Amino acid sequence: MKKLIILFIFVTLLFISQNTFAKNFEVIGKLTYNTFDLVKYSKGKEISIYNDKTTEERFRDQAEKGPGYYLGLIYWFNEKWGVEGGFDLAESTYDGTCPKETVNTLAFDVDREITTQKLYGPYLGVAYSINKILRLKAGILRYYLKQDDTFKNNGQTMLSSTIAECKGKGALLGGEINYPIKENILLTADFNYRIAKVSLSKVGHFIVDESGKMVDVGELEDYDENHPLYAVGGEQESEMNGFRLGISLSYLF
Repeated sequence: MKKLIILFIFVTLLFISQNTFAKNFEVIGKLTYNTFDLVKYSKGKEISIYNDKTTEERFRDQAEKGPGYYLGLIYWFNEKWGVEGGFDLAESTYDGTCPKETVNTLAFDVDREITTQKLYGPYLGVAYSINKILRLKAGILRYYLKQDDTFKNNGQTMLSSTIAECKGKGALLGGEINYPIKENILLTADFNYRIAKVSLSKVGHFIVDESGKMVDVGELEDYDENHPLYAVGGEQESEMNGFRLGISLSYLF
């Protein structure tokens, strides 16, 4: 993710430095509120995220919404059409009781589980300006998903690590309303529908100790046909479709 941000900043500065074109660029930065309609598949069949019904309901109540941000740059070819590139990030957090199915497999006592999911990736799309106030936008993304789990017992952190990474594709469809504050500064509110589908690519590396409990080695391993759990779970996919609401300040060069 850091490499993508650095690349985006470098390209942005490179473009802006070209005085011949700078007047046609618009820099966008926004804070977003996101929803996620989480659906998980194993071997093409929809499955529950947790076996415990109560934990499943609590997880979905918390993890299906969360904050994020977007950084972007638009180059306007004319008054109507522009091409946009940027970086989109949205995350959600579940903070609740660790289910018994997990507790029974760990090599330490645990009473609380905190799961953070970060969905992020580069964006490329088109913008169409209907008038000075209303725009329509559509674009595609290369999405990545990282899941971090923290296990606590009586307030003490017992384990905190990245347990899964995914990658896939997505799209954003929507529009925005612009309100000019000054000549070159716009206050923007946008509404987008996100389509995101990712596949599990890496999982946490666990080993079984002498007592039969799972111990985290502290690294990730490829999840593919050679992984011992692949024969059981097969291809693991997740859909994270939902809405993205954003508020931003835009500067037009």
